[in-house]
Amino acid sequence: MVLRRPVAPTLFATALALALAAGCSSSSSSNGSATMAAPIGPLETTNLTVAAVPTTDSTGLYVAQAAGLFAKYGLHVTIVPAISAEQSVNQLALNGIQVLSGNYVSMMEAQINHDRGVQPVNLKAGQTPSDQQISADLDIFAEASVEQPGFLGLFVKQGSKIRTTAELKGKTIAINAPNNVAYLLLASWEEANGLPPTPPNLTAIVPFPVMGPQLVAGKFDAAFLAEPFVSIMEDQAGLTELTNMDQGAVTGFPIQGYAVTKQWARSHPNTLAAFYTALEQGQELASTNRGLAEQATVQNAVLLSLVPPGAPVTAKDRQKAKQIATLLQFETYPLGRVDVTRLQRVLNVMKQFKVFPVPSGFKVSELLGDS
Repeated sequence: MVLRRPVAPTLFATALALALAAGCSSSSSSNGSATMAAPIGPLETTNLTVAAVPTTDSTGLYVAQAAGLFAKYGLHVTIVPAISAEQSVNQLALNGIQVLSGNYVSMMEAQINHDRGVQPVNLKAGQTPSDQQISADLDIFAEASVEQPGFLGLFVKQGSKIRTTAELKGKTIAINAPNNVAYLLLASWEEANGLPPTPPNLTAIVPFPVMGPQLVAGKFDAAFLAEPFVSIMEDQAGLTELTNMDQGAVTGFPIQGYAVTKQWARSHPNTLAAFYTALEQGQELASTNRGLAEQATVQNAVLLSLVPPGAPVTAKDRQKAKQIATLLQFETYPLGRVDVTRLQRVLNVMKQFKVFPVPSGFKVSELLGDS
């Protein structure tokens, strides 16, 4: 089992004031690139909807929202929970949302499909499109997260007869969407442990919020879980972790980024600049202040996972969410320009496991706007 050191919750307002006073919201970044500091012109629009799968990949976004950083730059940002990036990337292309916080694998698949002339499929609510049905002309303008130990794990229910990795051969494993970053990480781990990648007929596609409960109910044999679902299910059901996924060829793997469509970026340069500036400050606070990261993630991820949709949130729910937040394993939240080398690493592993047909001339730089 992954051990997580509990950290005492911090009062959000006090922690924020101290963090800002200490200069955590400055325009400098840890990799030497400067946060966008030039004056921002008149905003083309002030209302933005951002879709994000409720995991700790988007904690920088959550912190920026909770700390009022978007409002500081004149933006009204609404964060909507997504089942998967596959479902949301088509909404982005169809202008149902303006910003997507999603995994790089799905973004690359959507861009390749767009280049081939594929049109985004507008499915009914709750339906997840296949990797062949997603399409968007994307501008990845910021990185969201890089994997850290404990963020991802492969779990079985308590008392399962599966006790070793070798015993997973021929078993059904749940991931949250087909042929996405979860499948890529799982396939890489399986190969490193002498197992063939799980075939489609043994891959259960299950949304993260219900994956843990369905595992306990015996719907499948093992589950690929990410935070905060790892900590929630360890707390509620005592799941057994077979392995941490941050190892081997995918150690420190780049997981997620922020994207808009190239067309939207061209028509909303000042709005994008304002959003990016606030987000960078949120990323830095998420990396440097554990208390802020916990408080923001409670509201935008943990509670969403604990309380059924439409049900009232009780004081008991909030207290439980705060307790779980102290167990969370957060990731690395990069600052500055998007690292092309990290994106290339994702593409290389996609090619290695033939997750998706990649044209020989496709370059990750195509996803970096018009530059």
